Amino acid sequence: MHLYCKSTAKPYWTCYNHVEQFITEVYKAEDFRMKDINHQFISRFESVPEKSFRFHIQ
Repeated sequence: MHLYCKSTAKPYWTCYNHVEQFITEVYKAEDFRMKDINHQFISRFESVPEKSFRFHIQ
């Protein structure tokens, strides 16, 4: 079993939740294949203002 400190887990889960929300809202999907992640996907994700995301891990 791997143990991670809170300072590692918090940014991971914040990013995970932001990507999940982005896929749901932009692509109207529950999942997205890794092989479909391309420059356009990353550019669109990076262009979303952080305050637009509703998930923030405290």
